[in-house]
Amino acid sequence: MHSFMGRRSLISLLLATASLAVISTAQAQNAASSPEEEEAKPRATQLDTVTSTATRNPTAINDVAGTVSVITAEELERRNAVRMQDIIRYEPGVSVGNQPSRAGATNYVIRGMGGNRVLVLVDGLPTTDFPQSNEGPGTYTRDFFDIENMKAVEIVRGPASALYGSDGLGGTIAYVTKDPADYLDMVGKDWYASIKGGYASAGKTFSETMTGAARAGNVEVLGIYTRRDGEEIKPNSSWTANPQDYESNSFLGKLVFNSPSGNRLKITGDYLDRKVDTELNDEEGVDGTTTILSSDGTDDTERYSISLAYTHANPFLFVDSAEIKLGYTSLERWEHTDQLRLTGGTNFMRVSDLGFLQDIWVADIQFNTARNIFGVSHEFTYGLAADYTESSRPRYRTEENLTTGTVTNNVGSIQFPAKYFPDTETVKAGFFVQDDISLGRLSIVPAIRFDYYNMKPKPDWMYENVANPAYTPVEVTETEISPKLGATFSVSEEYTIFGQYAHGFRAPPYDSLNNGFEHNIFVPFPPPGQMISYRFIPNPDLKAETSDGFEAGLRGAYADGSSFSIAGFYNKYKDFIETVALAGSTPTNTTYQFQNLAEVTIFGAEARGEYAATPEWTLKGALSYARGKDDQTGAPISSVDPVKAVAGVAYDNGIWGAELAFTHAWRHDRVASPSDFQAPSYTVIDLMAHYDVSERLTFNAGVFNITDEEYYLSQDVIGVAASNPILPRYAQPGRNFGVNATLRF
Repeated sequence: MHSFMGRRSLISLLLATASLAVISTAQAQNAASSPEEEEAKPRATQLDTVTSTATRNPTAINDVAGTVSVITAEELERRNAVRMQDIIRYEPGVSVGNQPSRAGATNYVIRGMGGNRVLVLVDGLPTTDFPQSNEGPGTYTRDFFDIENMKAVEIVRGPASALYGSDGLGGTIAYVTKDPADYLDMVGKDWYASIKGGYASAGKTFSETMTGAARAGNVEVLGIYTRRDGEEIKPNSSWTANPQDYESNSFLGKLVFNSPSGNRLKITGDYLDRKVDTELNDEEGVDGTTTILSSDGTDDTERYSISLAYTHANPFLFVDSAEIKLGYTSLERWEHTDQLRLTGGTNFMRVSDLGFLQDIWVADIQFNTARNIFGVSHEFTYGLAADYTESSRPRYRTEENLTTGTVTNNVGSIQFPAKYFPDTETVKAGFFVQDDISLGRLSIVPAIRFDYYNMKPKPDWMYENVANPAYTPVEVTETEISPKLGATFSVSEEYTIFGQYAHGFRAPPYDSLNNGFEHNIFVPFPPPGQMISYRFIPNPDLKAETSDGFEAGLRGAYADGSSFSIAGFYNKYKDFIETVALAGSTPTNTTYQFQNLAEVTIFGAEARGEYAATPEWTLKGALSYARGKDDQTGAPISSVDPVKAVAGVAYDNGIWGAELAFTHAWRHDRVASPSDFQAPSYTVIDLMAHYDVSERLTFNAGVFNITDEEYYLSQDVIGVAASNPILPRYAQPGRNFGVNATLRF
């Protein structure tokens, strides 16, 4: 019965989405019959929004042979966005996981692919990742950016390796930072200044931002400083969240030189410092023969980057325009934990410091050449990209006997300081070429990229502390070719058919390739206890993970501002890297290794549309459906989100406006194990409003989860057993609100 009801609901929603497209079509046809409307200036649609990431050139979404979303700074302000989860709140098929005990936001997941399999760019350059073999008190997070600095966030579905190389296996998140001209052109003056304040009740987060921009001749400058202070996010359940306090400071600075000929030099500096203090109450209790009396954590994240982007707009030789980008990014993150432990009647203080250090040097050179060859228009985009990365994961731990005062670095049979994988130097380099071929209504866009990558381990005494000398780290050098072919066809002025094939790859991660260490742990059960040994050994034969993605769809865009897009996709992933227990292992003596094992298929469909009922009123809708399975075992892929739909109605008269949004997700019943928790279906209602009091003062406010629903996001509970007593900790916040105001001078 439940299955039938679910199918009926899905069919109803698909019909509703299709109806939205039909209504849009009907209105456009009716409008075409009116001479007055024919003379009216067409209104912009969502499909007119420009993306620079999908094709490496500014391109309207309607002309892209794939699915792209662009979320603007104005939308983020109106949503009172504070967290990564707020960015994609109304993006079906895209989600962000959350670890509520300590770390918070984990990473983006696009059509079931997440972690380092999603490429993250900042102003077109790759940024820091985080090790997947992240044992320790925290968990994976890539929350290293402040939303206030973003002019737009672009989300590109599907493999992106043909243009960007490794890591764009499942999709791309591109942060585009603000420029001085964004403010100066808005006010029509040579200077701009503003202060902004905001509050989000979920997490009791206060935000303060100061922005300044100026122009003198051909020189422009911008500075944005943001301070945030907040607490833990309380789940709407019986669970009491770990008490938490956090503070962050963010600064974005830009210096732009504009030449009279159109050339431009842009220097960007970005800095983020965040500190999170957590009382880890959920770690307290009995752990084997030890009682944990208290546990407190402090996570410090410091990230800074500097980049230079030079745009040459004047033709030279056979090149019409060129862009050179150079960048350096440094990330330093430390997870500190103080744990008071009672063992055998004696108190011990265990102090842990787990670090992740990464430095990236990037160079990206792109050329554009447009030519008419044998009567056919070609727009060539080609260039070189390279980056050099140093990655390190040091671990420090001591334990002090509070009775005798004795301090030891040998904790849990491990000699600290230690590194589970050696420091690694990674070099990636690629050459790419893309051709946009225009044949009247038909546009064909082939692209190909050749990549080289080398990973060289740099073992030191900290790695040798835990590594068996026989586990010799290996150096790996490989190449990869990534093709892509896209096409769009304008059936009429309103309708466009699109489709593409794209190949993606992800080089073997540095922390999987040479993960080599050995642990010996005494387990007190069954009495009288036993010694458990387990070890990881490197795998010199690891291959790159790969994907082949297919997508096709139909778009419609109308003069009244209505639009829709419907797409289906099929993605095949091979050689996924997973942990394997090697032959000969026993319950008390196990050897693990990372190996290319899994093959995964994910397919589905997405639809979205907007219906401009009047110049002020708009109806919106979006829907995603995806299904994934492990091709070897037939088991479902838990990271694939359940069916999700978003619908809303918005009013905007140019001075004030409001939007009522409904989000409904179906039950997450396709989980890898029958014993895993299946996130129930839910419906959440949000109300947002904005008011431009004057050119100087703007207010935004929103009430979220109006009905105070207790609900769970599937990404947060992957692998959590249905019988787990801590499930309530994963509940989303209850009814909450956010407000912000900007005063301009």
